[in-house]
Formats: sequence, C-alpha cells, structure tokens
Amino acid sequence: MKKNKLIMKSSIATLLLVSSINLTNTPTTYANTINPEFENIENLKITDLEQSFTLLLNKDYTIDYNIETHDEKVIVTTITNGNVIHTFEYNKGDDFALIDGVAFPLEITSYIDQALVNHELENDFIMMAAADYTPIYVGTNRISFTKPVSDFADLATVIGGVIVISGWVGAKITKKEIVAKISEWASVIGLAGLIYTKSFTGDFLYDQYKTRGLVPTGYGTNQIAYRNDNARVIGSVWNNNINIQLRGIGPWWFADKPW
Repeated sequence: MKKNKLIMKSSIATLLLVSSINLTNTPTTYANTINPEFENIENLKITDLEQSFTLLLNKDYTIDYNIETHDEKVIVTTITNGNVIHTFEYNKGDDFALIDGVAFPLEITSYIDQALVNHELENDFIMMAAADYTPIYVGTNRISFTKPVSDFADLATVIGGVIVISGWVGAKITKKEIVAKISEWASVIGLAGLIYTKSFTGDFLYDQYKTRGLVPTGYGTNQIAYRNDNARVIGSVWNNNINIQLRGIGPWWFADKPW
C-alpha cells in the first residue's frame, strides 16, 4: 500500500519520465487541400518528429500549428492569421510549461474514484485466482492548470499544448489523433464570447492501474507494473465548457528500472 501511495503522490516529473506516448511514425502529407477526415483542417503533414496543419475557424481566423515532439521536449508553435505567433513548450521532468517563454505551473493531485475500484477482488479467494496481469485500480491523477490568455491566438496555443502533453501521459494516441482532438475543441468553443476571455482553467485527468501480481520485466526479474488509462481534458473558457476525451489504454511501465 505504501508503494501505491508513493506512485500516486509522486511528482509530475516522475510520471512523465516513466510514461510514454505511442506516436505512429508513418509520414503522411495532405497538401493544399482540406483533409476529408477533418472538415476544418487543411495542409496536414505528419512526419517522424513533427506535424503541421492549418485550423480553419471561420473567414476571419486561421491558425497554423506546428508541433515538434522529441524524446524530452514538446514544442507547439501557432501562427494566427499569418502574423500572431505564440509558443508552448514542455520539457519532461518539469512541473510547469512555458507559454511564450513565461512559466505557468502544473499542479498534480490524486483521488479515488469509487466507481473504478475493483470491489469484486476484495474477496481473498477471487483475488488469489486472478491472473498476475489483472489491472487493479490505484487512483486517479489530476493535473490542474490556469493560464491567463491575452487573445484567441494565445488560447489556441494553450489548448493545443495541453492536448499534446495530455496524450504524452496516460493514453496511446497517434499524431493524427492529436490533430483530431485539436480540431474538436474548435467546434466546441464559439468565437463570440472569447473576446472577453481572461483565463483558461482546466484539469488533465488519467486513471492509474497496477498489475495484481509481479510480472516479467524482460530483464530476468519480476515487478509490479503500472499503466495510465483514459486520459481526458476538462476545462472552461468564459462560460464555455471543454471536455476532450483521449480514451485509450496506456502501456505497462515499471516504477523502478529493471536493468
């Protein structure tokens, strides 16, 4: 039990270092045309290390996104209407992100969702009969953030960056799915009220599980393995709510290096 609490209470640095995003490395280019899969996305290009596309909001707003993903860093750059530039940068191990070079904190807390607790395994006989890889719910982690936004372009950068790092922890999500999620938020938020927006407040949540028993590490030893599932972003901008589901089952990982 002590080990579980340490995992849930550990810093965001540890969680981000031991977790990984499954990014599909198949280069795909859709040049100078609207992608039929996303009616508000144009010029979609995906390569091993970066992806770029244009988000079409209306005749007055177009946002060019460029997302670079490296082993230890994510950089999101947006250019709105060809001249307003913002950047979102996150380095693995940090408990903050940088917006245009200015840091804003990411606060991590945890709680127990009773609906996810494995009550059926509270019976000792059933627990003993369960396979070692049976996922046991540990708890839900919440990463909270509040970012004052100066304009719509600033907001677009923050939401895009949050979606990217949300996928980095907690779910298998491809680069193309990240594009889809950024596309979704644009249809949720209307432009009319954003003129009065002062801040974007939200939570990134994911559910953590562990194996019932010790499982092979691949290095001749056995350990308890952990995984982060069902990553989602829930937030609000002015009087508009955002609920972006990054559903997926994350890969198993070990709290201690097995080598």
